[in-house]
Amino acid sequence: MSELRNAVITSVKTGLIIGVVSVFVALMGIIVDFNELDVIGGVIGLGHTILLLIGVAAGYVAVRDKEKRSYPEAGLMGAIAGLLMGGALALLVLLIHNVNLRPVFVNATETLIAALTLNQGPGLGIVLPLAGGLVLGIIGSVLNQLSPHVRAPILTGLGVVLLCGVLQEVFVAILRNFALSEEFIGFFYYRKGLTPLGAISLFMLTTIINAAWPYLGPVVRRSYDQLNPTGKTIVGTAVLLAVAILMALISLRLPIPIPETIGKPVLAAAVFGLFGLLPAAVVWLGARSRQQPAQRSRLLLRGSLVSMGVFILATLPFMVGLYWTDVFDNFGLYVLMGLGLNIVIGFAGLLDLGYVAFFAI
Repeated sequence: MSELRNAVITSVKTGLIIGVVSVFVALMGIIVDFNELDVIGGVIGLGHTILLLIGVAAGYVAVRDKEKRSYPEAGLMGAIAGLLMGGALALLVLLIHNVNLRPVFVNATETLIAALTLNQGPGLGIVLPLAGGLVLGIIGSVLNQLSPHVRAPILTGLGVVLLCGVLQEVFVAILRNFALSEEFIGFFYYRKGLTPLGAISLFMLTTIINAAWPYLGPVVRRSYDQLNPTGKTIVGTAVLLAVAILMALISLRLPIPIPETIGKPVLAAAVFGLFGLLPAAVVWLGARSRQQPAQRSRLLLRGSLVSMGVFILATLPFMVGLYWTDVFDNFGLYVLMGLGLNIVIGFAGLLDLGYVAFFAI
């Protein structure tokens, strides 16, 4: 009985804290303003996505202790926390409807009520935050109790969908700069947000890859470790050259301005030679006398990662276009400014680092 009582107390505390957080987020105007950006076009905006994440977090945090609970007990704790979070939003709706809070909270408007009640008004609409908080709290608590091998792929899949939805302008620009067809882009993106089918496809693909890798990764590593030093060197060379071929093919799709007398095939050949043949030759010739074959293999695999990183940095302006290149440049300049201030004036520079970082964002 005492354990159940402690669990309920923990859930109530968590629900009240998360409820205050959700009310603060709503009064800050985040829900209304961020809803202008669709994560999934015509289905859910970023503002409502933030509310969903807060509701799931309420249930997840309520059962965050290391003790493994039964699903009914975890679900009860999550339901209490989620219900209290939803109750806080429902009280906020009633308070805004009956009391003029705008002299203090300028975002306490009818628009916020419409966002919290899904345009159902303060009557029937207050049931929605309560029901939504209850369901989301249960989902969060069950998610906490799942095995890490199950939970991690699900969270990664949802994170990729959220990232692709929030950064839709960047990804659409990249897809268009790769000269991909509008039909292919339209499969994933509307004019605003991901398509439902595109979001499901991204989630399924990411989840399957994440779920399979813990089983396939050890098999690949074990097979690689069983090779003799010469075999490892051959594999490392093959990986480096395969990465170079991929980069050469990418260069054919990017709008890189080159003289007509040179042509795209010459550019692709130059990329393959610079990022593939040259590093392979350097490792093979330079390491012949000084390195063991196993060390040579590691250098080849590391060289493939370095080559890919250098190639991405060199071609990033052509991938994202002029506008986002300018955005990234300005952001990087402010970050360098903050780091420089921190180096010059030590701990006091941390304050300046925060200033310039937030200004850059």
